[in-house]
Amino acid sequence: MAIRPDAMACSVEMRVVLACALALVAIALAASPLEVSARASQVNAAADAAAHLTLDSLLTRFRAIPGLFARYREEKRITLLAEPLVSEGTVHYAPPHRLARHQRTPSPSSIVFDGTTLRFGDAQSEERIDVSSNPVVRAFVESFLSVLAGDRSKLERTFVVDFRAGDAAHPGERWELSLVPRDSKLLGVLREVRFAGDGVVVSQMRIREATGDEAVTTFSDVDVAHRYSADEAARVFRVSRD
Repeated sequence: MAIRPDAMACSVEMRVVLACALALVAIALAASPLEVSARASQVNAAADAAAHLTLDSLLTRFRAIPGLFARYREEKRITLLAEPLVSEGTVHYAPPHRLARHQRTPSPSSIVFDGTTLRFGDAQSEERIDVSSNPVVRAFVESFLSVLAGDRSKLERTFVVDFRAGDAAHPGERWELSLVPRDSKLLGVLREVRFAGDGVVVSQMRIREATGDEAVTTFSDVDVAHRYSADEAARVFRVSRD
């Protein structure tokens, strides 16, 4: 089932892309440089990152990641509701462009991106979006794949990037990374993505939408050296029917 690339569909598409791509970016950022370097032979990059955390040192970690797995807990704060909506599940990434998020609670659903098509659904139905049919959605997806590939120039073409951290003498200080869309259409859906961390560990990811709604996600059991076998990939990178 195809979704037309009109204004309403764009809003739906962007929310789906946000849920999948942003979660994976936060997982990769949460990996300590020592973990990545030990598993991917990036000793020099790890030492530099530990001495002085910079945006470039974070992006260096992405280039070393063979795959990602983590569990997540998201609190969605909607302006019209007194209590946040809470969901939990797993997220997955296999280079160069396969992404998946499987929600387990409160109800099972899946979001999967294979490089050209975004699929989402549950046990009853599945929908597909041809990313190439919508330039805004395509730019958003490609920009975050560029983060996972460690391509700073592509990221900065889509977002105004603000990274703040302690200096080399205080590597354990808290830091923040803010991403604000440059494109007016994207800004009409997403106002800001902000990551906060202490040293090399992300403590929070906050997504502010144009509606005023917010989503705050935390992660656990992060594996930044996960290599998906053919059998596991076939199970993970599809809309779950469980």
